[in-house]
Amino acid sequence: MEWTAGLYRPVFERLRSAQTKPFELRENDYVFGSLKFGGNAQSIVKDRWLHHTSFLWDFQRSNMEYLTLPERRPEYRQDRSHSSFLTSLKDHTPQGDRLALFRELELELGSHFRVQAASEPDVRSDVVERRLGGMEAWGEKARTRQVSPAEELSKLDNHSRC
Repeated sequence: MEWTAGLYRPVFERLRSAQTKPFELRENDYVFGSLKFGGNAQSIVKDRWLHHTSFLWDFQRSNMEYLTLPERRPEYRQDRSHSSFLTSLKDHTPQGDRLALFRELELELGSHFRVQAASEPDVRSDVVERRLGGMEAWGEKARTRQVSPAEELSKLDNHSRC
């Protein structure tokens, strides 16, 4: 997690306003001060490494009141509700400009890697079809599963759907 924090830190420093607290990595979360705006997960199996970051761009605070406190939570969170624990990245980006964030991410990634623009169909064709043997083969190897809402609903009995 420290590696990706080191990658993202310069991005958020360049975007940071005087009112925004510095970017930090706390217990696998990305925070400004004590407010979370991003989370991470990673998997290391044999010679493969997968790191996934989710950024919280925007959300409706009123919807956060429906969420309960998770059983496992970072110590720095204490017992704060979601609405007092989370912040949107949009609120910490100049004029809420998502493109500014993308430009800064691309700039930072470009200082470490060769970055090449690609469309989703290009990636699907090149990576999934040619290198991984197609979606079906990838689905069999992947530990992550995509489940559609219809599939989930079909598993519930009529009483559980209400």
